[in-house]
Amino acid sequence: MIDIVHRSLMKDDCYGYLDATNYSRPRDFTISLHSKMKEIDYVKTLLHELVHLRQWVEGSLKLKSGRTYYKGMNVSDLDYRKQPHEIEAFKLQEELYRQYNVDMCRSSKRKNNLKKLPQFTL
Repeated sequence: MIDIVHRSLMKDDCYGYLDATNYSRPRDFTISLHSKMKEIDYVKTLLHELVHLRQWVEGSLKLKSGRTYYKGMNVSDLDYRKQPHEIEAFKLQEELYRQYNVDMCRSSKRKNNLKKLPQFTL
């Protein structure tokens, strides 16, 4: 189950974050997204948080005794931008965003082509 919540995250100084209801066997998640983002930032942030969701589900990202581990390495004391799970999420958000745009263009072209087809009634 994935809940997406839109709210002000000004105090949190971020665009979004992911919470799991049970970190020992994460299957239910809440993605909090800043409610005042541009569309490009919204989509990229959602994709970024979905990468983290995958990391939790596959078990590469874990929380043990209040410490964050990625692929068995304690990353809690690393700077945010140097944490390997964040590096992966930032990289994949860009790749996924490019694919999202390709898919959206294809979808738009299909819709436009369908509008050009002759209409038949039975």
